[in-house]
Formats: sequence, structure tokens, C-alpha cells
Amino acid sequence: MDNGRKSINEIFNGCKFFSIPYYQRGYAWGDKQLLDFFEDFNTQYNLNSYYYGTILLFNKDQRNENEYFEIVDGQQRITTLIIFVSCMIKRMRELGYKESQCNKLYEHFIKNEDGLYVLSLQPDDNDFFVTRILGNEKAEVINTPSQAKLLNAKNKFSTWLNNCNNQQIDEFLHKIYSTNILVYLINSQVESAMIFETTNDRGKPLTNLEKTKSYLMYKACVLTENTDQIISNLQSRFNQIYRDYEEIENLFPDENAILQYSFIAYSNWGSTQKYKKEYQHYMEVMKDKVEEFIKQGNRKKLNKYIENYTMQIQSSFETLKAMMKNPCNQLKDVISIGNIANFYPLLIKCYRYDDGKKENFSKVCHLCEIFSFRVYVILKYLSSKAQTTWYNLARDFKGDFNLLYLQIVALIKSIDSDEKFINKLSSKDFFTEYDSTSKNYFFWKYENWLRENEQPVATPMPHSDLTEKQNKKLKLSIEHIVAQRNGNEKSRIITDDLKVQVGQASKFDKEYLHSIGNLTIDPQSANSSKGKQDVEIKLNKYFVKAPYKCQNELSDFLEPDGKSQKWTIKSINNRKEKLLKFAEKTWCNFKHFGIINKNLEISIEDGDEN
Repeated sequence: MDNGRKSINEIFNGCKFFSIPYYQRGYAWGDKQLLDFFEDFNTQYNLNSYYYGTILLFNKDQRNENEYFEIVDGQQRITTLIIFVSCMIKRMRELGYKESQCNKLYEHFIKNEDGLYVLSLQPDDNDFFVTRILGNEKAEVINTPSQAKLLNAKNKFSTWLNNCNNQQIDEFLHKIYSTNILVYLINSQVESAMIFETTNDRGKPLTNLEKTKSYLMYKACVLTENTDQIISNLQSRFNQIYRDYEEIENLFPDENAILQYSFIAYSNWGSTQKYKKEYQHYMEVMKDKVEEFIKQGNRKKLNKYIENYTMQIQSSFETLKAMMKNPCNQLKDVISIGNIANFYPLLIKCYRYDDGKKENFSKVCHLCEIFSFRVYVILKYLSSKAQTTWYNLARDFKGDFNLLYLQIVALIKSIDSDEKFINKLSSKDFFTEYDSTSKNYFFWKYENWLRENEQPVATPMPHSDLTEKQNKKLKLSIEHIVAQRNGNEKSRIITDDLKVQVGQASKFDKEYLHSIGNLTIDPQSANSSKGKQDVEIKLNKYFVKAPYKCQNELSDFLEPDGKSQKWTIKSINNRKEKLLKFAEKTWCNFKHFGIINKNLEISIEDGDEN
């Protein structure tokens, strides 16, 4: 096959066979790309010809009349086209098309008359592809994220095509046979690396990880003739990177972010005249380094830099996979709060440096949680606060965890005092000042503190309860102990406690209604059922028998009233004091890090203080 514009008939004719190299990423198209593909074929059928983009092929072998190619670029489009044709053949048979017509299509696009499949995927996915996607076996077990995406493509196309009649199928056939593809044949893997970066003109855009791979593969061969071994090593390394990322893609969807975290953690970056913050321009800085070694003609330094840089990337992906697939509770806390991006480079490096049970790593996560909750949640600093300082800590960390604990605590105390943090929690408008996520997190932590420290000890609430969004029986909400819409009870409390006239509910609203002492967590469905009822009814009917200790304990704060007890302003204040003491122990106590009343100092990077 020659270079140039080819029709589908010239490419898929039962004599040409394609494979996807093991080092390429797995199938990655999602709903958006599938819908774009389908609508292109569905809406442009009146055109005489349709252009399906460019594919790069490495001419691997030729035996008799058969030609064998590796797909260097275009695997997503070719794989999708073959899945679509497979689904269309099934629909054609349902609609009563001639078997000869269906068989011809099948032999050209799926499997030829000699039993050879036209397309072979990577080893991990190929059997699933031919048996479950192109065949009729049920996909009872899905082993890789790319298999899930392959199955999704098949299901989407089957659903869409089931709504198509004979006329629409004829239009699809016309479109497929009139489709043109620009074929570019390459003679070496070095050449493929050189042009890969500029040819991905359809589907998902190239990621920086893919650009890094192709750029370094090409540049690694500039100063040496022994290209095969270098290319093979880099391909193998990136193959592992892609496989590691596939396993956490649903947990961490941004691979470019991981690439940047690796640069922050392991590269000797700084601030230069060209780039004030080099970590924000990590791709350009990497390329400048490579071009500098090439300009010097220093092959040894170039190869060493590329070797180290790609090994660090591989290590970062591997480490993050281990962190995310089996996260410790302290890491789950940080993730639950949000604003974790500033911490990831340091956490990746700490996890790698910490041997054994990862106890030091867990402590660092705990300190990140303290910083995040105090600084970003309660004190409401922007997420850019101290970002560069955290990145400096990651870059400079060499394994001394005791020093790192001191540095992080110093950073926490340099931003604002313990007193300011506690005062913010003391606000009479705590409920209105913070969003539901922040309030739920505070009371969820308090609930687990009670379960751990007060008898009877109980199993902690899992993080899944905190992050539940759909099930109203589990989804957490904030309950006002004295209801927001119970004016009579608020007036009664004001009258009894402050000896002012009845009808002063607004005074209670301003001073006590939204205080932290008048709040607790409650499942959303249970919260709705309580409505505007008095505290005594809530306590006797709901809270005492509730599964939450923070509700069970409310009766401890009731004040005596003759032979009975009632919820008063004093109850609210006493409960607030207990909650503040809990907060002080949880987010202001650093004794278990070996840090007791030390004078600690750390400078926050210029331009990093907003």
C-alpha cells in the first residue's frame, strides 16, 4: 500500500491486517467521541465522499497477498469504525439484508474468509475484543478500563442502530464506502515519534503525556545511531505508565496533572527570567533542557536526562496508583475536603520514600488535612494560598520526615493562629457562613471522634457516608436542633432564659439559631421528617434512638426545669464549647508529631500569599 488518500475499499479489502502496538494506550473513546462519530455518518450521508482523517501505519510485514501494519496513530478511529461496522452487520441481518452482502462486509472489516481478524488490539484486550465485542459472547467480566470503553461503544452503537430502518442503513453503507482516509506509511519507529505529535486531528486531543512520549522518543535518537534499544526502553516504560493509569482513570481522570506533579516532585525547577514559576510551564522547561543538551552535542547528558525524567514519570504514576487504589483513612480525609492538588506532589514523594506500613505517609496526610480544613475551609483562603510553598516542600523533600513535620506545622501557624481558627468556628452565623460539604465534614469528624473516645466505642462512619450524594437515607445534611421555622419554641427559650417578652424569636435567630452548638448531622430523609417539631419531641422520638452518637448525646446538654429537662441557650453554649474543644484537639494539637510549643518559622513564597 502506498501513501496518499485511500478509499475504505482500498484499505479494508480482506487482505490488509492491522495491529495496535503493545506500548500504545488502550481504547479510550467515551460518549462524546462516539456520538460525534455516529452523527458524522448520520448527518453527512449526502456528501459524495467523507474524510475520516489521517492514519499512520508502520509497514510491518507482507506475506503472499496479505499485508500487515502496526497502527502508529489512528487506533481509536479504526477500532471505532470496526465496532460500528460489526454492530451494523448485526442490524442488517435483523432487517433481512442478503446474507452475501452481510458476509462481504464481515470479511472485509471483521474477519476474512481464512479466519484472520482484520484488527488485533493489545494482548490484554484482544481476546475480549474478538469474543465479546465482535463476537456474541456475553461480557460477564471486565478486566481493564479499556474493555469497559469497548463494551460501551458496542452498546451505544447497537442502541442507536436499533432505531434505524433499511433506508438509514443504506445511507450508512453509502457513507462508509465513500469514506476516504489519508494514509501515511512510515519506515521507522523514530520517524513515527517525530510526526506523531502533529497528526492526531480527530477524536480526543493528544495529552501532554502522549506529547512527552513522542517528543522524547524522537529526541533520544538525535545524537546516537543505536536507536532500537532506546526506543524499545521508552516504549516499554510508557506502556507501563498507560497500564497504571488505566487502573485509576476513574479515580483520577487528569493524566496531565500527574505528569505535572511528577515534574514538581522530582525536577530541579525554580523561578527564572523566562518563567516566573517553572512548574506552570513544565512541558516547555523539559523541552528547553533537552534542546540545550542537543545543542551542546552532549549525548551522555541527554540520555541520562531522558532516562531519569521518564523513570520519574513512571514512578509517579505507579505510586499514585498504589495510593489511590488502597488509600489510608488520612488520605481519604484530604480527598473528602477537596483542594488536594497542592498536596499531591509531596504525597507522591512521601509515599515512595516511606517504607513498611506507610506510617510517615499517613502522618503527612494528616497534616495536609489539618492545613486544608483550617486554611481553605474555615479561614476561606483561595486554593492558591501557599501553593508554591507546598510545591517547594515536595521538590526539596529528601526523606527526612521529622523535618517535614516541622515545616508543615510552621506553615500552618505562619498563616493564622489557632485562636483565629477557633474563633471562626465560634461564629454565631456558622451555619450560613459555610457550605454543606464543610459543615458535614466537621460533624462527620466529630461523630467519629465520639465513637473512638467515648464509651461505648463504636465502628467509625465510613467515608462513603460522608460522600453519598444519591441515597437520601444515607446522604448527610445539617439539622437545626431548635428548628429554623419553629418561632414559638424560639420565643419560649428567649423568654425563659433572658426574661424578655414573648415574640422575640428574631433575637434567637441572630444570636443562637445558626451557632455550631445548635447544629448536628442527620440523614436527609430523617431531617425532613422532623420538620418544625420542638426539641423535646426530637430528642424523645428521634435523637435518643438515632444511629449517631452526636445525636444521642444531646440529652446530656438538657437543663433541669423542675421535674423535667429542656433545651436552653445554656445547652447551646455548652455544646458549642465541647465542639470547640474537639476542634482544638483535632486541628490544633501537634503533640503526636513530636512538636510541642516550638518556635517554628517558614517563609511563604512571594506571590503565593493570596
